[in-house]
Amino acid sequence: MLKSKTSSINTYDRLIMLIIPLQIFGTLGGFLRPVRVFSYCSILFVVLYFFNNRKNVIHYNYEILFFVFWGIFAVLSLFWVIDYGDAFLYLYQLIVSFFLYFTLIWLAEKANKPQDSIIKGWILLFALTLPIALLELTFDWHLPMSVQEGGETIGGIIHRRFASVTFRNLNTYNLVLCYTLPFLLLTITRATKKNQLFIYTLFVVLLYYIVIVNSSRAAILTVGVGLIFFLFYYLKRGKGRLIILSLGLIAVYFVIKHFETIFLVILFRFQSHGLEDPTRALLLNNAWDALKNSYLLGVGVGNMEAVMASYRMDIIVLHNLFMEIALQYGVYVFVGFLFFVWRIIMRGLKSPENRWFILLFMSILLFSSIIDARYLTKDHMWLFLSSLSIVVDKRYA
Repeated sequence: MLKSKTSSINTYDRLIMLIIPLQIFGTLGGFLRPVRVFSYCSILFVVLYFFNNRKNVIHYNYEILFFVFWGIFAVLSLFWVIDYGDAFLYLYQLIVSFFLYFTLIWLAEKANKPQDSIIKGWILLFALTLPIALLELTFDWHLPMSVQEGGETIGGIIHRRFASVTFRNLNTYNLVLCYTLPFLLLTITRATKKNQLFIYTLFVVLLYYIVIVNSSRAAILTVGVGLIFFLFYYLKRGKGRLIILSLGLIAVYFVIKHFETIFLVILFRFQSHGLEDPTRALLLNNAWDALKNSYLLGVGVGNMEAVMASYRMDIIVLHNLFMEIALQYGVYVFVGFLFFVWRIIMRGLKSPENRWFILLFMSILLFSSIIDARYLTKDHMWLFLSSLSIVVDKRYA
């Protein structure tokens, strides 16, 4: 089902531009946060649409079968979990996440310009978080849901400004920014007017500024590698003088104005741990040991922290998307997830103009997988994967 390039946006385009920015509420509302309420209200429509449209079922046959298999395996894992409270909680969130993934696809199937609408949705999300983030960075004031307070120091000596907006902690907001970056960069390649180019370029610079001030090494690496792929593609097209000049001038301004705030924090963290973190490395070793002890079947849905607690470490939360999947659900679901991602990549490679974007997607997914924790409970991760599967698919062009 190819979309008409001349058709105007319809109701479903507008709904796409609503569901993605609804992430601005972050953790507000818990199970009833707005983006999930939207998905709850759409479940019946999603099921009926795929049931009545066999061609779409064929196009997404693997995704449907894989999510069904994943869900059944998660239910079966209840027989060997040790913490039933977290198990049922995570099982519920997993099923909700599957429906959230397909909710965006359902909207895209019925929208006239799904790719443009998705890109605009992520830009709008960033634009909505930007005022809050800049206020946090300027005044060191934070919303009540933030788990960190103003006046935080690193090493007891370096004052650290940060922005977490409504996402409770700076790592989660960094992750949202990394997921937003590909869509912002894509708007630059599609900009047809100078004022558009300037605004999108400014947005990109501000995104990088927030990530750097938040001083997450993994997030800085993610956006840094992403920028390299983008600039290589953009300059190869014979463009880029204006954008490079703009980026350079604004970057120099931020360096001069905030040198101590930004770079002393980053330097301290690199001097302390380099690119590695001994605590996280030990966590991964323990996780691998627990996975082997489970005969590679996983410790069960929602039980990774209960199992990690048995190793008697102060920190029990993994910061690794792929290990979270493998540890909880075992090798079969893990391999299935890799193939799920591979299908997105292969669909994108069918269009030569998407190759730079696929490289960008791969780098961001890989490096951003060590920024935050509890990835499978994050709405933005599933919307990111769903958005990318649509943006790179020529059937939605």
